[in-house]
Amino acid sequence: MADTRLFAHHRIVAHHLDDATCLASTFVMAGATITAFIGYRLAWRRKAPVLESACDVLSSTGIGRPPIPGAARFGTRYGIGGFCPGPAWTALPLIGTGRLVFVPAMLVGPWLGTRGKPLNIFEPERSNMMSTSKLRQRVVRHSASRGPGSPDVWGIYEPDTGSIQYVCADPATKRAALIDVVWNFDPRQYSFSTESMDQVLDLVRENGLTVEWVLDTHPHADHVMASAHLKERTGAPNAIGEKVHEISALWEDIYNMPGVFDPGRDFDHLFAEGEAFGIGELQARVMLSPGHTLGSITYVCGDAAFVHDTLMQPDAGTARADFPGGNTGQLWSSIQDILALPAETRLFVGHDYGAEGRDEPMWEATVAEHKAGNLHVKDGTRREDWIKRRDERDATLPLPDRMLAALQINLRGGRLPPAEDDGRAYLKLPVDRFSGKNP
Repeated sequence: MADTRLFAHHRIVAHHLDDATCLASTFVMAGATITAFIGYRLAWRRKAPVLESACDVLSSTGIGRPPIPGAARFGTRYGIGGFCPGPAWTALPLIGTGRLVFVPAMLVGPWLGTRGKPLNIFEPERSNMMSTSKLRQRVVRHSASRGPGSPDVWGIYEPDTGSIQYVCADPATKRAALIDVVWNFDPRQYSFSTESMDQVLDLVRENGLTVEWVLDTHPHADHVMASAHLKERTGAPNAIGEKVHEISALWEDIYNMPGVFDPGRDFDHLFAEGEAFGIGELQARVMLSPGHTLGSITYVCGDAAFVHDTLMQPDAGTARADFPGGNTGQLWSSIQDILALPAETRLFVGHDYGAEGRDEPMWEATVAEHKAGNLHVKDGTRREDWIKRRDERDATLPLPDRMLAALQINLRGGRLPPAEDDGRAYLKLPVDRFSGKNP
């Protein structure tokens, strides 16, 4: 119900308004409304940094709605409804009497104020102030086959971890491999969701593809792999490099859980260095590419290579090598092997976080482009200089916030530990094992 005391107050005010006051109020309120609307729209379209920063702060404190459109909708809802008398005053010269405006306004305004969903009067078309940068969006791009022996490749960007998931497909047979797909994990609540793998499988269906392989390049430290779920949903075998046995032994010691990981149980195939396999009629092979981990592998299919955490984009340089089992010298050698591929080979990296002057995720560049312009390893770079630079940079980097949870799941092929007697799964995390990042 309307507040009758408020209603009576506004009636008295309206009764004593003369034409000059009404006209002045009309111009003031109309000017304020137009100024606010135009200013908001310009700020939105130009993606004003101050607004983006404000939205980041609000998001980090748990406020999920875009504040600027929300404020505009709030003000419009209450103003038009009559809870605030100002907008109603502007209509007085047109209507001729305050009663015709204020009576319905005083009834409608408070009623609108109780409604849960705000009016979408000022909201930009399907937009979100929290997503002005494409680094916060689920970007998808298609890199088309270049001809016989060349695969179609789709990259699907996962913004929470900066990971790129891939679909590598044979254009002739429509057979495909899924590479490094993410099972979404919220490290604040230790909860899981499937939007990333759902998006990948939607893309597979939309393009009439059949999944032949579920592949991972290594046990990831910054995201949880979707391997087991994808195997169940597609019926395709899942695979990873055979050195996952050594990685498992390393992490069994870190977690103090001897014998808990069994890659032979959790993966259908463990690839050896140089092993060949097929994706439809396309020939693919495995390159051992250690350094980021001791058992990372690169998948080479025709003129495409999926190089995981070795190279970043040319304007970002190279990946880190400071995780347990990582080795900067080995990573240098792995990168040189990748850059020895034919110049026109398309290299698809594992992560992208943007770069100076670039707020859009990118993940594809040729060998020639990396050799000409990679920030860290372009032609002429000396091994010792790069190792020094990489080690110094890695010493400043924090561990990924998902690492200790993710590896305990990824070394099970993307499966949670067995449920306990209460029906829930639990993870075991070492305390103070990574003080100074040295396990």
